[in-house]
Amino acid sequence: MSETNKGLLINRKDCYHYRDLYFDCLEKNNEDKNRCHREFEKFSDVCQSTWVSHFIRKRGVEKYKKTVEPKQDGKSDINVTSGKQSN
Repeated sequence: MSETNKGLLINRKDCYHYRDLYFDCLEKNNEDKNRCHREFEKFSDVCQSTWVSHFIRKRGVEKYKKTVEPKQDGKSDINVTSGKQSN
């Protein structure tokens, strides 16, 4: 493995590490970004800006999917025909 590839691998691992720390902080603090500003600064310093925006968008999509996935009983929270939430 070349030195360049080794450097990229280390940078990627660091990026993933600080991404996970930031997202863990958000979960622990009820998504309050103000309480996780240090973690975000490190995440955005270590990762390329395109990666930061990608990971944040991806996390948002994954969280959204969890809200509309069918429940265990086969019913979802949202009535597709009316758009209203079921009780």
